[in-house]
Amino acid sequence: MYIGVDFGTVFSQTAVFHNKNSLRLLSSGTYGTPSLFYYDSVQDIIVGDEANDAAQGIFADNIVRDVKMKIDQCFNLDGRTFSAEEIIKSIYEEVLEHASEEGKEQINDPQIKGIVVCHPAKFSMTEISVLTRSASTCLGKTPIKILGRIKEPVA
Repeated sequence: MYIGVDFGTVFSQTAVFHNKNSLRLLSSGTYGTPSLFYYDSVQDIIVGDEANDAAQGIFADNIVRDVKMKIDQCFNLDGRTFSAEEIIKSIYEEVLEHASEEGKEQINDPQIKGIVVCHPAKFSMTEISVLTRSASTCLGKTPIKILGRIKEPVA
């Protein structure tokens, strides 16, 4: 399947064009995958809803929110440094895993063959490249084909 991914500041979403209709690939009752990243040396990397749950009390400093708006920064979490690109890649991985599960259920096609990346209209080519690289490498050794880039207002 070929999907569109809106890597959002707060939530990330996916959709596919299937049988001449747009279909959002979201779990029932959800708005999207929270664009949250958490790390500690015991639990390792946690993304999405579980990241928010893990970042409570003394662990609140181990979460990154709004990474899309801090795309040129690095983050030190529990003694380990992460680039924004690494964090975005982890969030994309979670988002595409959910999309694949929903694709299997809703359209009987779980394999992601290509992605259209949605980005803010004001992003520079450098920022767009970070989103694109993260998307293309998020599912392991086989790169995902980037079919295009589209500005958020157009999407």
